[in-house]
Amino acid sequence: MLARQPAIEAALAKRHLTSGTLVLYDVSSRYMEGRCCPLAQRGYSRDGRKATLQIVYGLLCAPDGCPVAVEVFEGNTGDPKTLDDPVRIGAPAPTDQTAAFDLAS
Repeated sequence: MLARQPAIEAALAKRHLTSGTLVLYDVSSRYMEGRCCPLAQRGYSRDGRKATLQIVYGLLCAPDGCPVAVEVFEGNTGDPKTLDDPVRIGAPAPTDQTAAFDLAS
């Protein structure tokens, strides 16, 4: 499925996002236990579990809440850094759209 993710996300973006559309983006994280996940890093815990490994993920949705794309990041990735490539899924160019970002959790 990972190999098909870009094509799936591009198809969802084409279906649900048009020029000038509002996109919703949220960043969250979860703690994890174990030592086998290369993405798990010590970072800010939204779960209140200090000193635990975290995984960060960003979810991009259409205005109706339909998920269009998801990306998972290392647990020590700061929220603003998750926006380095916001149009990688083939969504309309940033100059053609309005975006609402919820970076405060």
